[in-house]
Amino acid sequence: MHSGRLHSVEQYRRAARRRLPRFIFDYLEGGAGDEAGLRYNLQRPGEIRLHPRRLVDVSSVTTHAALFGRAYAAPIGIAPVGMSGCFRRHGDLHLATAAARANLPFVMSMASNSAVEEAVAIAGPARMWFQLYVMEAALSDALLADLRTAGCETLVVTVDVPVSGKRERDLRNGFALPFRLRAAHCIDVLCTPRYWRHGSRLADLRLRNIERVLDVRDPLAQASLLRRQMDMTFDQAALRRIRAAWPGRLIVKGILRASDARACVSAGADAVVVSNHGARQIDGCVSPFDVLREVVEAVRVPVLVDGGIRRGEDVLKALAMGASMVLVGRPAIYGLAVDGAAGSEAVLRLLADELRLAMTLCGCRSVAAIDGDLLYPERPVARRAERSREWG
Repeated sequence: MHSGRLHSVEQYRRAARRRLPRFIFDYLEGGAGDEAGLRYNLQRPGEIRLHPRRLVDVSSVTTHAALFGRAYAAPIGIAPVGMSGCFRRHGDLHLATAAARANLPFVMSMASNSAVEEAVAIAGPARMWFQLYVMEAALSDALLADLRTAGCETLVVTVDVPVSGKRERDLRNGFALPFRLRAAHCIDVLCTPRYWRHGSRLADLRLRNIERVLDVRDPLAQASLLRRQMDMTFDQAALRRIRAAWPGRLIVKGILRASDARACVSAGADAVVVSNHGARQIDGCVSPFDVLREVVEAVRVPVLVDGGIRRGEDVLKALAMGASMVLVGRPAIYGLAVDGAAGSEAVLRLLADELRLAMTLCGCRSVAAIDGDLLYPERPVARRAERSREWG
């Protein structure tokens, strides 16, 4: 199916489900525990009501946004998704291509299957951000040195995974590194012939950016060492150490409390991402939309948000609550599974087009005009033009 025939993220999700083996789609879709948090993430944006303005000239509406002095086509970026290569061969590079074409940022996962240098060459330093899981200091330092050499300018430190959540779909399907093919997996793959043409040889998937710092190429050794090297003692002092070692922009992802956001800024973070890791860590967790406003009000740096965003209206609501940008993970992967880079780009443009439509219907000519009085009942947040003077 040509991606031009799909008109919503949900339609892309259904198309991706048809194209991916079940155990791989489960890896993408699954959440922690009973997945109540996953359902709540999707439900929460729809509970927020918009309050449109009238008698506004909306003959010219733009979604253009600026962050850290960089201009983007819309306040939307691609969230980090590990093992993107299992959805499409060279998946990370397809995502980098989509970001470059759409002029939006792409956060490459540390658990990616392509080298960071390849992605930077495609997306460019301004659009290619890199996600770092907290690891032992020596390993983090080695990886940071590699990132600087590759030309990466923006580091996104994920702080909500001291250990992985209980993801029962993956446990049931035996989906883990190193990947061991089961008979059930073979049947799943045989039932999805389009995956044969575009999917990866799963047994060959390697964590390309991790193998350099761990000095191992064997997938079994990579998985074992990575589990042991995650830093469960990571605290504000450790974040300060990363800040001292990293000369570029530093974003901290996985924040759900105002106090934690303030601690990150105190440690030198240039921005924070309000996120519950796609509801993949704690099943009973709050939605990012529950706490976004309090985090925005607690700090004077850009606040990004991800989790449950499936419509341009969801993006508008997040911006009205004070977010500077949203990140989308699963939607970008739906597009990747359907049509590679073209599919991911189509999803990003779809969300940007929906945002532009929602802005037009709500009387907002620019992203700077979006503020808290678009929400009902009104919950004032400082106008974006005022808040963004420090970082536009």
